[in-house]
Amino acid sequence: MPSHTVRRSSVEFSACTGKKHGAGKGKGIDSFSNPRPYGPGTRSAGGPLAPGRHAFCRAASIEASPSYSDEDDRRTGSAATSPPKRTLNDDSHHAFKNGHQIPQLGLGVFQIPPEQTRQAVLDAFDIGYRHIDTAAIYKNEQGVGEAIASVGLPREQLFITTKLWNEQQGYDSTLRAFDESMAKLKLDKLDLYLIHWPCPQRGEFLATWKAFQRLRDEGRVTSIGVSNFRVQDIELLISETGEVPVVNQIELHPYLQQQELCEYHASKGIVTEAWSPLARGGEMLADPVIKALADKHGKTAAQVVLRWHLDKGFVIFPKSVHAERLRENFDLFDFSLDADDLSKIATLDRGQRIGPDPAVLN
Repeated sequence: MPSHTVRRSSVEFSACTGKKHGAGKGKGIDSFSNPRPYGPGTRSAGGPLAPGRHAFCRAASIEASPSYSDEDDRRTGSAATSPPKRTLNDDSHHAFKNGHQIPQLGLGVFQIPPEQTRQAVLDAFDIGYRHIDTAAIYKNEQGVGEAIASVGLPREQLFITTKLWNEQQGYDSTLRAFDESMAKLKLDKLDLYLIHWPCPQRGEFLATWKAFQRLRDEGRVTSIGVSNFRVQDIELLISETGEVPVVNQIELHPYLQQQELCEYHASKGIVTEAWSPLARGGEMLADPVIKALADKHGKTAAQVVLRWHLDKGFVIFPKSVHAERLRENFDLFDFSLDADDLSKIATLDRGQRIGPDPAVLN
């Protein structure tokens, strides 16, 4: 990344109605000292929805439900408060196959309203976060860019991700969409650009990927990856373009552990990013197994689940607009899950999605 100081660092909108939805997901971080079976390049070690846009809208309405908000009652147990301020170091990064690195912890801005995004990102920077995950469909890239410009941190300390939305897939349209995102982010170079969904029935992600390769080769983006891709989608991408994505961002939580896909990622050197790591809160955080582990460690149920993600080697990015929640998500460095804890959580896998099925969302 360039060494100059940055010039400028959500609410999800329904693909059907264009209306805003409410509060969304949350995630967190751990110590980085345990072995990570699905963490290539580490420094240390459900039911399908209806096809098409309606599946996305149904998932978005699920996220909008207060019972699934990371701001409500997802925190069960004895929460630690006001952890000491710290920043991430080299040991808290995953290495990509291309030699670049990604911080294992970030702030996700999905469903943060545009008018609140700037302050949420600034609060995260103040606490020590350096990785921000946004997307064109979140409609808040501009707020992220304003926060980057305001904070005055050296650009090389930050890691910024955005994603191309489905309707912008295609070679020429991808290039135009990238320019639009970069204008909002007010950046000269992006750290990571992702294809948001494969949309297999559209048949455009190969042309989209070739545009991604051009942007990378021109020096406008450092690393390129995908989101919500299945094994067959990645295999087609590799066979037709000769390049393996550095990351695949997928729905992942104890009720949807996606072991086969994670093992495939590891075999290809693909870093796994987890979205919806808490399954929107609710039922999973009230699970007796999770609650018992929270009691055992003197942590909240959410913190136990977030620790599980980091112990498994996944990259995560908690979402919150509240500074105290951001601090709590940062306060996972003082405990770890043992082998017995991990084996108990392994039994919770139901194959249960709370978001769209990538096979049918187009």
